[in-house]
Amino acid sequence: MKLKPIVFKLLIIVFVICSAVYLNNASWLRALPEGDLVLLAHRGVHQNYSKEGLEQDTCTANRIDEPQHDYLENTVRSIGKAFSLGAGIVEIDIHPTKDSKFAVFHDWTINCRTDGNGVTRKKSLAYLKTLDIGYGYTHDDGKTFPFRGRGVDQIPSLTEVFDKFPDNKFLVNIKSNSVEEGDLMNHFLENRPNENLKRLWFYGGDKPTTRLLKSQPTLKGFTKKSVKACLVQYQLTAWSGYVPKECRNTIIGVPISYTQYLWGWPRLFVSRMNAVNTNVILVDMANGNKNSDGIDDPQLILELSKNYRGIIWTDKIEQVYNYDH
Repeated sequence: MKLKPIVFKLLIIVFVICSAVYLNNASWLRALPEGDLVLLAHRGVHQNYSKEGLEQDTCTANRIDEPQHDYLENTVRSIGKAFSLGAGIVEIDIHPTKDSKFAVFHDWTINCRTDGNGVTRKKSLAYLKTLDIGYGYTHDDGKTFPFRGRGVDQIPSLTEVFDKFPDNKFLVNIKSNSVEEGDLMNHFLENRPNENLKRLWFYGGDKPTTRLLKSQPTLKGFTKKSVKACLVQYQLTAWSGYVPKECRNTIIGVPISYTQYLWGWPRLFVSRMNAVNTNVILVDMANGNKNSDGIDDPQLILELSKNYRGIIWTDKIEQVYNYDH
């Protein structure tokens, strides 16, 4: 059966269009993007824990794995160790304190990790420093507490961390969704006139993060909302080679399971983001967790490094730092 000339012409047109779209987005035809693979150490070097059934307010100190080292998260010591192991960026968590400072600490309350009680931001920095942040850690359902007595005066201020590591890059997690916290952080940065803002990235609650980024246009940061907007618009338009405005001059976290749907992943995608001053952070979303998890398998990172030249979020910098050895 012969095809009618009009049908044949339409098939040719469809074939040409599909071929053009494919070739325009073929990653394998592109050279590796410039730059190196960068490891982002989540919370510095820290005690890892089971993420099964993890909720937003789950205490993680009482579900840690059997300790393989004695580093505790978000401390000057753990941050320094992460950088010494080759982390290009360290992620830290912050809360404002009762005396209008910023404490580097993850939890909304001090009940889980420390020997204190109450909401973190309702305490003064001086009080937080009296606490033992190793108090609540146990891997055997409370039979032993291997870090008790070793965590006093280990909650640093954000000023201490920035001053201790003046040339290193940080991703700072704003833990609340209070717009006032964005203003407080803006005030904090304005009182550091010699600070290199290019080394500081911010993410977290939509309201404070958005307010901060508008107040400090030279800063980079992201929220779940901004990342979603970028990825949705990219999928709708990037087949043509156009990178939407939602993806420009920003940072995007990309779940590794989602990369198969991205036009031009990985080489072309990263090159396009580099061209619009956007950084790409590759994350995992393991165990159905809605929050970012680390990519912690050295072999997987080695495989990714063959074609990917962005940032990899890891929870185990001490395990993956020598992935290429």
